[in-house]
Amino acid sequence: MISFEKPANEFISILNERFTQIDSSLVTLVQLYVASASVSEIEFRDFSRGLIEQNPAIAALGQIEIVDAQDDSGTADKEISMKYWFINHARPLQNKKKVINNSRARLHLIGDLANAQLVSALVKGSRLQGSLVIHHIPRTNSYIVGVIDVVYTSREVLDNDITRNYSIYNGFNDEKPIYNNGTGALNSHSSYRSTLELADNIWTIALRRPNERKYGYLAIPLFFFITSTLAVVFWHINVRVGRLNKEKEIALESLKLAQEKLIESETINAMSGLVSGVAHEINTPLGICLTSVSHMKDMVRDAEEDFNANRLDADGLKDYFDTTKELCVLIQNNIKRTAKLVTEFKNIAVINQEDAGELAHQNLRELVDGYIDYYTSNRADSPINVVNDVRSDLAVKTNSTVVSKVLSLLMANVEAHAERKTPNCIVHIATEENDKAIYLRFSDNGPGVTKDQQKRMFEPFYTTNRGGGNVGLGLTIVHNLVKGKLKSNLYYGGSEGEGLWISFELKDL
Repeated sequence: MISFEKPANEFISILNERFTQIDSSLVTLVQLYVASASVSEIEFRDFSRGLIEQNPAIAALGQIEIVDAQDDSGTADKEISMKYWFINHARPLQNKKKVINNSRARLHLIGDLANAQLVSALVKGSRLQGSLVIHHIPRTNSYIVGVIDVVYTSREVLDNDITRNYSIYNGFNDEKPIYNNGTGALNSHSSYRSTLELADNIWTIALRRPNERKYGYLAIPLFFFITSTLAVVFWHINVRVGRLNKEKEIALESLKLAQEKLIESETINAMSGLVSGVAHEINTPLGICLTSVSHMKDMVRDAEEDFNANRLDADGLKDYFDTTKELCVLIQNNIKRTAKLVTEFKNIAVINQEDAGELAHQNLRELVDGYIDYYTSNRADSPINVVNDVRSDLAVKTNSTVVSKVLSLLMANVEAHAERKTPNCIVHIATEENDKAIYLRFSDNGPGVTKDQQKRMFEPFYTTNRGGGNVGLGLTIVHNLVKGKLKSNLYYGGSEGEGLWISFELKDL
């Protein structure tokens, strides 16, 4: 004869695994609150919908809050309110009001609200309707509440020819079952007993042996038992794999939500810094222009008064002309400086520009030679020696205008920081190959920068030579051109006193 206890124990283990999986899903909702500064109703509903789709036994999910209140006599008390509520319409076990009442009763029974993490059975008459699972959200007065359809879950696992007749008891009370499935009297000889666990709640379950005449279970050949056992094992493995996959999907979704909030915060901070930098840089030349115009206005008024009073002589008129010329030059230079700053600020948004040239297959050595010829013809007096170390057999489909613009900006950076500090300044433009990828490397033998300065050198308005008239936008534009137009990443290195190198991959666009 085949033992009834072995398959019964396997099915009970699978059912307890299912309860553990459901409870873990509620914990992921708590983790969403822990990872986020705040959770909106839309986020709560979307996340809850995903949990219910993966765990149909969840009848409803909600967030309750404990707030201070007073009763009719004015005594301080705690009141429970439902902030968010999402229902699985396929499992209409409890409405919102009943869940709030059951939560209130359960939390008062717990006493210490900060440690509330227990289960309360929602019983209607003699039939089990569901289980109320309460998880505390750390460092808050809020709780995640889940209504679990225990009947649906138990039927999903136990509704088969072997274990379909069973009863569930509250705790270890055998007097009256809170749920009864199937028919037949229970006794010590015809039933198998075990425990069910959901969170911290424990029930007793009794499974009846199948009717021998109806099912012929005790006369089943050994081969059928082995086949059934293997089926249970494979089912058990499938449940475990499915649970792990679902937990992974939920964790990835939680991480994605947290990443989106972090990116949004970083974008706002970057824009704030950019606007603040523009305002600071423009304020100085505009302030000089405003002061000069105000001084010129006072000079015109004084000259007019002297002229009307016949006090304006040739010397006074000459002084007026000389000072006016100086002020005009000062105003003109600062307006040009402001216009240049605005132009450079506009160039930061090169990603959205459409006038950056067309894509074409380009020999890289010829491209660099063309740039060097252009540079030496326009800067014949430059002491910088530019060396082209690019191989002659390399070609890519790229935007030659953008590459030349990047080289011009990098050369301007060398002129601003290395030319005057390095007597024999040399710039090397070369290529490097790695796993069929081609990198264009721009290096100099200038004074270099520290590691901390390298981390900030692509930030808008960051410069180590502000006293020399540099604004700090050149490398920012390089960064945007490489990332936006060339679809590549920037790499850099070097150390103080040993020069700086910057490289980027040249991809076929």
